[in-house]
Amino acid sequence: MSGPFGSSPWGYNPGGDFYSYTIDQSLRFNDNDSAYLSRTPSSAGNRRTFTLSCWVKRGNLGINTSIFGAAGNYYNFRFNTTDTMTFYGNGTDLNFQTTRVFRDSLAWYHIVVAIDTTQSGGTGNRFKL
Repeated sequence: MSGPFGSSPWGYNPGGDFYSYTIDQSLRFNDNDSAYLSRTPSSAGNRRTFTLSCWVKRGNLGINTSIFGAAGNYYNFRFNTTDTMTFYGNGTDLNFQTTRVFRDSLAWYHIVVAIDTTQSGGTGNRFKL
């Protein structure tokens, strides 16, 4: 079978697994497991200003799926059962939910979240997605 770029287009893997190659420094989780990454910082660090950037490919739709959580759910960023995204910070006024849905399980989503709780004003000044 031929694709739009010839007989072996990028990402074409008939009858194969997710992809036929690996990418260094990347992760892949089996959706039948409850695997996650965890890190315990050596110091408290800055929990008021940070940026999170990741690429995500959804496997299961219609379920709560956390992308990032910190300090006992002080911050949590996830896909919801409605396939929208929610970010909230306990003890802050940072609570944001998208109206856009993310239902394409074939697409890669590049997600960038910038938090700066030192800014005055509402969520718009302190949170960018």
